Amino acid sequence: MLSYNRVYKKYPGNNFEIKNVSFEAESGSLTAIVGSSGCGKSTLLQLAAALELPDKGNVTIEDISAQIAYSKNNIRLGYVFQDASLYPRFTIEDNLLFYHRVHNIEADLSSSTYEQVCDAFGLVPHLNKLPHQLSGGELQRAAIARCVLRQPQVALFDEPLSNLDLENRRIVRKAILEAQATQAKSHDAVFIVVMHDDLELLEISDKVILMKDGEIVQDGTFEQIQRHPESEYCISFFAPFGINSLPIEAFQNTENTSEDNICNYLTNKLSDLNKRLSKVIFRYDALKEIPTGIKININIISSEKAGLHRIITGRLPSGFCVQAVVSARYNSSGSALLYIAPDDIYLF
Repeated sequence: MLSYNRVYKKYPGNNFEIKNVSFEAESGSLTAIVGSSGCGKSTLLQLAAALELPDKGNVTIEDISAQIAYSKNNIRLGYVFQDASLYPRFTIEDNLLFYHRVHNIEADLSSSTYEQVCDAFGLVPHLNKLPHQLSGGELQRAAIARCVLRQPQVALFDEPLSNLDLENRRIVRKAILEAQATQAKSHDAVFIVVMHDDLELLEISDKVILMKDGEIVQDGTFEQIQRHPESEYCISFFAPFGINSLPIEAFQNTENTSEDNICNYLTNKLSDLNKRLSKVIFRYDALKEIPTGIKININIISSEKAGLHRIITGRLPSGFCVQAVVSARYNSSGSALLYIAPDDIYLF
């Protein structure tokens, strides 16, 4: 288990700081650290690798300082940086086997394991090439394969899917998941992946750490964060198109008496909660054309094409405006009746 314990880190001449970060990445688990650029994700990986030391608090592996665990207890570390960082004068095969050859343990690596990893990452045709002969996606696959072959007890991946095309993202994602499923379980390894918003990895992660401005704003499974967000930021970060954030008053003083209308739903919900709440939040794409859920009536005032979708802006009976994502063929004029599931409505 790798633990961050009240970690604080600040760099001289820089206002940014990691503030009181605490969480545990369990052995045999996959932990995803997500957040916008500059929020401290990569710094947390550097602290986990003991490339940086905290100013306060500590990072431990099985209750031993990470720095000591790597240097004296021979804990194997695998670290994949944002750039591939391969040795330019070595072939891909030499890069993959570098660790084993330097430590004279190449015999410990079975040929079947080596071939399986090379095949999983699509590297078999490239083993005799030099790094400059590979594309950016192929280089990243080679760097991750090198990490996996080391059979690390702590495996750290810094934005492994960034700057990859769709095909390379698919290959790398699948290979990381297969490596985690086999190695993490059999070697009790800790896998930590820094990413932005890869939903497929997030959905199968054992724990998701959502960062903002050097602090953890929420952690838990992806489903827990989706279903029970603790702040508006937690909703907006996972909303690809955006969110509607409106005062409660936007859904009051309506003449619509239908029980399944959102105004009546919220009135009953607030009465049941018996809390003083002031804001209603839901994602643009939570509003659906399919007639199931709670009704929302709007008058469309504008429409904007967004790839295969269309973003419409509509005015509620109260005068407030909402935005929704509909199909590109949607009739974007006049009045519209949209629907939203109760679980997609968040009250603050």
